[in-house]
Amino acid sequence: MGVTDMVVLVVATAAATVLGWYFFAPRRAHRAELSDGVQRTHVSVRGAYQPDVVEVRQGLPVEIVFDRCLARAEERDVAIEFGDAWLTYVRRVPAFLPLRRREPAAERQDEPLQHSERRS
Repeated sequence: MGVTDMVVLVVATAAATVLGWYFFAPRRAHRAELSDGVQRTHVSVRGAYQPDVVEVRQGLPVEIVFDRCLARAEERDVAIEFGDAWLTYVRRVPAFLPLRRREPAAERQDEPLQHSERRS
């Protein structure tokens, strides 16, 4: 085996090791912040999720806000196109939040949907 073969072997081994570490190494989890009894976190989507692992506590509601630049740009375009009708719609659309208590459906009373305020 010549010098060139050895260099190629070392470089290939190093590249395989780096790629293996990048894709399969344990990820550090981002812990959701607890506020008013709800665990909240923010995930950016720009080609990949950041953070890509979120740690939450069992038994508490979780609110994850996904931020995608394209979605915000599209929302601005829709707001310009539809004006006041869009603002009315935004105020009426509820956030999808899990119920804080678990009861059998027969015992559950009708409760109004919880609305969230739009964040700019």
